[in-house]
Amino acid sequence: DSAFAYLTTAQSYGPAQLIDTGWIAGYLLIGLGAFFATLAPKSSLKADDEPPGRWSLALPYVPVAIAATVTVVWNVSGSPDLFLFWGMMGVAGLVLLRQFIVLWDNLALNQKLEAQAAALRDTETNFRSLVQNSGDVVVLADAAGTMRFLSTSIDRFFAYSPTELVGQPFAELLHPTDKPVFEGGVQKALTASAHPITLSCRVRHKLGSWTHCEITITNMLHQSTLQALVLNIRDVTDRKEMEERLAHVAAHDPVTSLPNRMTFRTEADAALERSQPGRGIAVLALDIDDFKVVNDALGQRAGDDLLGMIGGRLSKIVRPGDVVARIGADEFAVLMATVVHEDQPVRLTERIFEHFRAPFRVEEREVVLRLSAGIAVQARPEDTGETLMRNADIALNAAKSAGKGRWVQYGPEQHASVSDRMELEVDLAHALERRQLVLHYQPAVRLADGAIVGFEAFVRWSHPRRGMVSPADFIPLADETGLIVPLQRWVLGQACADGRQWQLGYPVASGLTMSVNVSQRGLAHPDLVADVTQACVAARFDPLHLVLELTQGATLKGKETIDRLIELHQRGVKLALDDFGADSAPLSALRDLPVDIVKLDQSFVARMTSSPTDATVARAVIDLGNTLGMMTMADGIERAEQLVALQRIGCTAGQGYYLSRPLPASGIERLLGDCTEEAGVLRLASFKLERAG
Repeated sequence: DSAFAYLTTAQSYGPAQLIDTGWIAGYLLIGLGAFFATLAPKSSLKADDEPPGRWSLALPYVPVAIAATVTVVWNVSGSPDLFLFWGMMGVAGLVLLRQFIVLWDNLALNQKLEAQAAALRDTETNFRSLVQNSGDVVVLADAAGTMRFLSTSIDRFFAYSPTELVGQPFAELLHPTDKPVFEGGVQKALTASAHPITLSCRVRHKLGSWTHCEITITNMLHQSTLQALVLNIRDVTDRKEMEERLAHVAAHDPVTSLPNRMTFRTEADAALERSQPGRGIAVLALDIDDFKVVNDALGQRAGDDLLGMIGGRLSKIVRPGDVVARIGADEFAVLMATVVHEDQPVRLTERIFEHFRAPFRVEEREVVLRLSAGIAVQARPEDTGETLMRNADIALNAAKSAGKGRWVQYGPEQHASVSDRMELEVDLAHALERRQLVLHYQPAVRLADGAIVGFEAFVRWSHPRRGMVSPADFIPLADETGLIVPLQRWVLGQACADGRQWQLGYPVASGLTMSVNVSQRGLAHPDLVADVTQACVAARFDPLHLVLELTQGATLKGKETIDRLIELHQRGVKLALDDFGADSAPLSALRDLPVDIVKLDQSFVARMTSSPTDATVARAVIDLGNTLGMMTMADGIERAEQLVALQRIGCTAGQGYYLSRPLPASGIERLLGDCTEEAGVLRLASFKLERAG
């Protein structure tokens, strides 16, 4: 183009000159450039590439500058065409101006891109440092579970090099029985990309041992930078061991190491499910006659040793597969998992009596014990473990009434007691409408300073002929018959109404909680949420101050039950685990429910000052609750030394006869009136800080 401009200006251009060959060659080069550009791979600017310099960007405009210079020279040398000269100069100037503007814009853009690339490199470095130094092992895997990246912490926890496992399936590191669990978790993560999936699996150490781990799977396959399943692996061996220890403690008697009552009932139910036609089960209830006298004579420690010997002797007498349990202070039970002949339970009972004629040797002293026993044999397919235990207990009471050292088998002769139970059931059905039920309230007290933190409602039955009927007699009956639902509905309404009345009368008490026990049948009832809501609305009682106590028998079974409790908690209602440590059910509740309060079972409180084992269990329960951020509360505080022991292990609150017995509503009003108001709380007037030592 420059040559053509020169020839035209000099009026020397003509057809078929060499300049035409240059044009043809130029067009050919442009075409070849376009052709080879389609063959070459596309380049991409990487974060660490250097941006082009200022002179590199200016290079394409050098010819324009040269053309302008030549034009100036032409003008100096006497070019006859001034219009052409100034036209070319104007165009060249505009082109140069435009290109320099683009040049500086490009330089600013390159500097901005360079800063962003540096920030991205810093972010990547920080992220990599965070992952590599995390307390968890981080693994990136594809949709099939094949590992693509492992953080260096894999070496610290499992002794593997991060590179040696790349390309291998993660499932190969898992215990064989845990592989299906992991594979199922991966499938869930693939179908629910927004929700992390948490699993418990055992991961193999390079040396061959197994480590209990919590694995969280997060689906990041659709995330542009990762495009992977992210596995966060945390070593939970210590927590697992503590859970197993607590589960064992919860399922076994601490003195004899035998199964406790709840475990025995579970074993009986399982045996009933396994039973076949013509093969039933039997339960023997055993009571040590006058054991309290023996225990007082020997002392607490020797008495515990004797109980262990009794459990050991019983375990040697029964058949393999039968279960021996300690179900009370001096009560034991035997589960005969298979009964083929009707006389088998009787023969076993007689054999036990025969072996107990031999003395026990305790601390160089010989002790001879006598037993009373009750036998209950499965009579109907619908019998439950609880039914057989109750029937065996009825027979045991009949044996003790007839004299010591006897056994009785449950049968027609116990019909009178069954009739009495039926009569009690009918009376209970009318107790509400006849206004025979009343509520008593026991204060819950902060152990550090004696401040009242709430009340627990207890239902009492004032029977016109029987007098005050113990809740232990009619609450299980109500639960079995379904009467517990209307009874629980009434308790909720009355407790909320009384609580609201006290809040209005004593403004400083506006934050006190009201606790109501909920049974297993009550938990399973579909109207639970509606009943609780109605009780709060009718009494204008804030649900934030209502506590539902899940009793020992109220095992959490079924997703619907758990969902109801979670819904209530979302509405402000607090959840408490009662009798914690007495069975294994509450351990699962800690995982499945948003628990606010853990209540130590009163059996541990009663023995913690005399039994190191019970003291250790009590401390473990309190430590667990405090670690999880829950309020810890103790039941059954009856002596000053128990209060002191609970204060020392960090228990937050407690209740019991030592602090205050359950009182009717009028008694609570008098108690509140007698309290001293300090720093916005009501403190029991009878509470003395010096009791804590």
